[in-house]
Amino acid sequence: MAQRSRGVSFFQLFCVYPLVLALGGCAASNPPRPIPLANAKTPLITPTYDGSGQSVEPDVAFFASAWRGYQYWMAYSPYPNGNARDENPSILASNDGLNWSIPSGVSNPLALPSAGDLELADASIFYDSSSDQLWVYYLDVFASSMNLLRLSSSDGVIWNNDGVLFTTPGQEILSPTVTKVGDTYYLWTVNGGTAGCYTKTTATVEYRTSTDGVNWSVPQATDMAQNGYSIWHINITPIPSKQEYWAAIAAFPVGLNCASTVLFFSRSPDGVHWTSYGRIALDRGGTWDRDQIYRSVFLYDPSSDQLSVWYSARGGEIWHIGLTQGNYSDFIAWLQQ
Repeated sequence: MAQRSRGVSFFQLFCVYPLVLALGGCAASNPPRPIPLANAKTPLITPTYDGSGQSVEPDVAFFASAWRGYQYWMAYSPYPNGNARDENPSILASNDGLNWSIPSGVSNPLALPSAGDLELADASIFYDSSSDQLWVYYLDVFASSMNLLRLSSSDGVIWNNDGVLFTTPGQEILSPTVTKVGDTYYLWTVNGGTAGCYTKTTATVEYRTSTDGVNWSVPQATDMAQNGYSIWHINITPIPSKQEYWAAIAAFPVGLNCASTVLFFSRSPDGVHWTSYGRIALDRGGTWDRDQIYRSVFLYDPSSDQLSVWYSARGGEIWHIGLTQGNYSDFIAWLQQ
């Protein structure tokens, strides 16, 4: 990326990033033992505007010091029995990452479908330190195109719709995820082409850059890939203490479709070149998450070497969000076996 050519390190750039996932310095630890992530025994309780409590596609912003009264802010969408017309961007907040509520004054959903579209989808949250705002990016999906839109809020309660940022044909901007390095914003998306969910070949992951989070460059390719799988949804998080980006990748076996996703983990020093692992990071569980693991997000606490994963999953036609946590060193040792 351009910032690295200026002689400024990834760590120097990110150590001023307010959404610091680190709560302190890296703690000493015992030698890693290869241990996989465990599926959550029960899902989280996620209130939804439709009353179903069924939800999907969490993205979580963490604040070491509470922002507007909360340390955790989540963008998510209701998805009752897979009903796409209810899949509208919504907000929850928490002070422990486990117990979530709708902040006082918030009116979910934050946006509703427009005339003639199929659905809204893929809400992603980002804190912008320059404006001291939360931004939520999401898609308006039509039969042959997609719009990327943005919502912004200075208090997490009142949300302004910043309108359509750009439009692409087909399904070329799936699962938008945004971060900022220095003065430049980065947007990663999955290019599903025209086939999208039913593609028989692996989709590509692309990135765009911006100076304001609104006007974006043309896409450029990354080398993110998952052997034997087609990437469907992603969530990318900067990890300052590791000087890396981490990606949560929901992918399905080539030849199947997006109803068959499981979760993979990938890491990168620059957001362009990625190291992937053949082992599934989180596979289907035995109860509420027995049929599919979907869009998820990784956060990391270097003071305890704890990895936290908020993930969406399906049991039958019922969708929920769960939280699993584990020791990162043990987890990466397991992936590398």
